[in-house]
Parts: sequence; C-alpha cells; structure tokens
Amino acid sequence: MSLLGCLLLQHPQMDLLAWGLQGGPCEDEIVSMADSTTTIDDIEGELFKIERIREILVRRESELRYMMDDIQLCKEISRLKKELQQLITLPGTAL
Repeated sequence: MSLLGCLLLQHPQMDLLAWGLQGGPCEDEIVSMADSTTTIDDIEGELFKIERIREILVRRESELRYMMDDIQLCKEISRLKKELQQLITLPGTAL
C-alpha cells in the first residue's frame, strides 16, 4: 500500500487532498444523474415525508403560539395580582 493510501486509512479527511493529488476523480467515481436508480416513486415518497414534516412543524408552531399567549396571560395576571395586593395593604384605602 502506498504512503498516501496509509494516510487515507488513518485520516479520512485527507481524502479531498488525495483526490486533488491524483488529478481528479477516476472514471468509476463519477456519478451521473442519468445513472441514478432513483425512481418517481422514490421521489414521491420523499415528497410525502417532507409534506408530513411540514404539517407537523405548522402544528408545533401553532402550539407554541398558544403557549406564548398563555405565558403572556400568566404574566398579566401576576402583575394584576401584585397591584391588587398593594392596593389592599395600603392604609386608609377602602375598596
């Protein structure tokens, strides 16, 4: 095995360096889209998965918006509660 081959086994990140030193890819390393085995069914399946993920993300976004609204309401309730407690504890204040 060549020194370069040993280096590639020990340091896979050097693969690009080796590729450049060898003068580019070998003929059998070139992949053409025409040679792809991807079918229309494969693509439709991936599109279906993407659509499902998008729907899940839309639902999660809606849930997060409701949670943010709830948090705002809780903060407002806490503020009003503190204000009410201050009014009650003030001497001479009649409700």
